[in-house]
Amino acid sequence: MTSSHRMLEALACVAALGGASPETLYALAPLVGVAPAELSGMVEGLAHNGLVECRDDIWHLQPALRAALVARWFFTTPVRRPRATLAAAFPDHALSPALAVMSAAEVSSSQRARDQAKTWVRSLPAATSWDTNTFAVAARYARLDASAAEFATNAALVVLAAPREPAQAYG
Repeated sequence: MTSSHRMLEALACVAALGGASPETLYALAPLVGVAPAELSGMVEGLAHNGLVECRDDIWHLQPALRAALVARWFFTTPVRRPRATLAAAFPDHALSPALAVMSAAEVSSSQRARDQAKTWVRSLPAATSWDTNTFAVAARYARLDASAAEFATNAALVVLAAPREPAQAYG
């Protein structure tokens, strides 16, 4: 694998993770087969070219490139890296790869991305246990098609119909 292929893989992983801190880059480096210092240097070089930017000590790929690169790297044939390897290596980023799947399914014609998006939402626990981050991913899923929108709407209706403790505003 050439250096440019490793860099593309690293960028695809950063995009799928939703960004990467210096610690995340350090952990990502052996996964993509480069030294941590080399990966940090490559990311800094790409920042000078405007492909990535650092906000609040987190490196982010430019938004216009994120979904397309994730779709190309993880969901086209042949798959360059199984998405599950990234999820296994970074379990603390659990929802970021799911959000990346939704973005990839939205911008590409990849049936694999759509299938993984559907599999992910169908594996969720009852909607009454979702947090706001899970709802954010479900909202992205709802953009895919009428069936996905119906799934997300039904989940929201279940939450709205569930009994809950009354809240009182203080002020």
